[in-house]
Amino acid sequence: MTFPVFYVRIPSSDKYSVGIQETAPPLCRERSRYMFRLWGKEFKDNRMLRDTVICDDTDDTRTHKIFNALDQICYEFDLSKPIWLDKTINEFKIHSKARFYQDNFVDCIDFDYLEIQVIEE
Repeated sequence: MTFPVFYVRIPSSDKYSVGIQETAPPLCRERSRYMFRLWGKEFKDNRMLRDTVICDDTDDTRTHKIFNALDQICYEFDLSKPIWLDKTINEFKIHSKARFYQDNFVDCIDFDYLEIQVIEE
């Protein structure tokens, strides 16, 4: 993809500076049309117990969409909200996937871990 280039004259000198046009490219403007989907899964003994997909097409930021979807997953699975540890945050930043183990929950859980994964943005 190429961006339109324009030249700006700097008043203090006779040189020209190259800049990029301030309008967003068409793909960025249309990005809000795509739906955000988060897949939540419970695992025990390497078997998936249950799963759900949360769809969000609001104009919220990606972070707000993740937190709202995680809240909906926890409500649907009747769980307390997990704590985002540093390890969990780093894993999610790298892979768009995170696993919440017993250490992430305040109360006891009857499964091995809860996994969330962004499947569409």
